[in-house]
Formats: sequence, C-alpha cells, structure tokens
Amino acid sequence: MKEPKILTYQLRIDKETNKPCKGFFREELNTLETWQSIVDGRIDVLSITNDIDIIFNDEFLINQLPFNRVFYDEEPLSMLGGNLICVRHIGDEFASIQENDVETILKYLQPVVKVENYLVIVPEDMCLDYKD
Repeated sequence: MKEPKILTYQLRIDKETNKPCKGFFREELNTLETWQSIVDGRIDVLSITNDIDIIFNDEFLINQLPFNRVFYDEEPLSMLGGNLICVRHIGDEFASIQENDVETILKYLQPVVKVENYLVIVPEDMCLDYKD
C-alpha cells in the first residue's frame, strides 16, 4: 500500500552557486507531482542497491542542470544532475528511507563539481549546507 508521506534523503544543488549540497532528511508527499517539483521536470529512477532508489531529472543534460553526483561502484557508472531524492521501495511503490541508508548512499553517490572543463569528485564534507 502506498504511503501518503515518506521520509526522503535529498541531495540538492545550491541555487546561488550551482554546487552540490550536503544531504538532508525531509518528509515529502509521495506523489509524482512532488518528485517532479523537486527535480524540476520529468523523473527517472536509478536503483543503487536492491532497496535504495534515486529519483532524478531524466533530462538534466538537455535542461543544462548542474552536475550533482556520480554513481560510483569501483568505477564511475553514471552522472546525475540537478536535485536528487533518495528513497526506498516496496514492490513498485516508493517508501521511507532509513537513517542507516545514508552510509550506502554516500558510498555510491559522490559529489562532483565542474572545474574548467573537468568534473572533479570532492569529499562530502566540502559540500554546502542546503538553504531553502
């Protein structure tokens, strides 16, 4: 059964600098409209484990959204841009993230910044705190 509200872990882009922010927890309505609003457009979902999904804008390159994280498992597998939402899933429905999932999320999703014509992976603690 679909939960009306779920706890998410969000990895957003700073609106002023276009740099990745540190992750934070936020409860959100579990609706397509909510996810589209947060990622600024059409959504897609990437499973980083059997339990954890990332909701992101599938047109971030076309829409020229800033790079946010690289999905990394021993080597870079995919680039993700714009705001990201980390959730769990039960069957086909999104479900609340768990606090102990953060370690896994940070292991697989590493922040990147653009320096001249290069993307550079930076430590999570160098990311900004998100301001609404």
